[in-house]
Amino acid sequence: MKSTIITLIVLFKIFTISAQLSGTYQIGASQTYPFNTLKNAVEQINMVGVSGPVRFILTDVLYEEDSIEFKTISGTSITNTITLQPGDNIDVEIMGSGGFIIGIDRTSNLIFNGFSPNGTGSLTITSTESITSSTVIKSTTPVNTNGNMYNIHIINCTINAAPPFFPEDQEPKSFGIEFSSTSGNFDTLIFQNNVFTGGDKSIVMVNSKFKKIEIIDNNFLSSGGLDLGNFGVIDDKIIKIQGNVFTNTNLGYSLGDLSVINVFVGQELTFTNNVFYGINYNFTSFKDDCILFHFNTIKNAFVFNNQFKNINYNASFNPSIDLGTLVHLFYFSNTENIKFFHNSIYIPYGNDNAFVLAP
Repeated sequence: MKSTIITLIVLFKIFTISAQLSGTYQIGASQTYPFNTLKNAVEQINMVGVSGPVRFILTDVLYEEDSIEFKTISGTSITNTITLQPGDNIDVEIMGSGGFIIGIDRTSNLIFNGFSPNGTGSLTITSTESITSSTVIKSTTPVNTNGNMYNIHIINCTINAAPPFFPEDQEPKSFGIEFSSTSGNFDTLIFQNNVFTGGDKSIVMVNSKFKKIEIIDNNFLSSGGLDLGNFGVIDDKIIKIQGNVFTNTNLGYSLGDLSVINVFVGQELTFTNNVFYGINYNFTSFKDDCILFHFNTIKNAFVFNNQFKNINYNASFNPSIDLGTLVHLFYFSNTENIKFFHNSIYIPYGNDNAFVLAP
């Protein structure tokens, strides 16, 4: 009889862990497996899927974990979302090194919310990598692998990328968010009310197909800006970059990209109510077309009510460079309908090579 009871308990435990997830789960060291670490919890939801909305509540102050990867999860939908957020009155930090801290591989309906359920907690995600390339939140879908990703929200988080580095023979490699170089389509990405620090670029989304809309709204970016280039050509693509604050953006140093904003291919771009404080070009080698804001192949571009303050360049790294007309504030190419008005631009005296160019 005693043996039978023990067998039933073991079977019940296996069944409980293997069932699809639905509801709220606390994730922390005091919880039982698989909810004792964030990585274990994510591996579990990858394996069993969901049967309703799922909320992972982080109850520890520090999670020293990396390579946490959300893979294809069965059962998700616009209502059956997966939300990761801190517990009430807890300031949570996820910290790690390596190629990425959180990966997203062909997963949809994900929400990373830096606010706790009652709004008293916070969520910071930090990369401490110092040797190789690193991204805090990254799409990890292999190249040439089909798989759509949609309804991804990253809101109210602090994202600390690894310190920026520009090796003389490499492009920038330290990013806050990177959704790049994948097959399949991205649809409805929202990055809202986040704080970005460190890194070569805050948000990078290149060589990918974006089907519908992305919104970059009310973020505070104190690192290298955005690179939204080389999208697949999809006619209903809508891009909204609005209400963001960019501060102390340093660009250049060597072969690094010299654009704060690079947007390539879209049906409609709305670029409004953004504020830029202190954009610094640092030249160590000759670079053609150094453009702060490059908009290419946009059918309709609306650029208004933005403020651009203290745009500087510094050739002291290599005084032999003939700057000529290297620095352009705006460059519009292959864009059919441009509406550019009510923008405030301040270039300090002595920066004669920085000017507006809108062909």
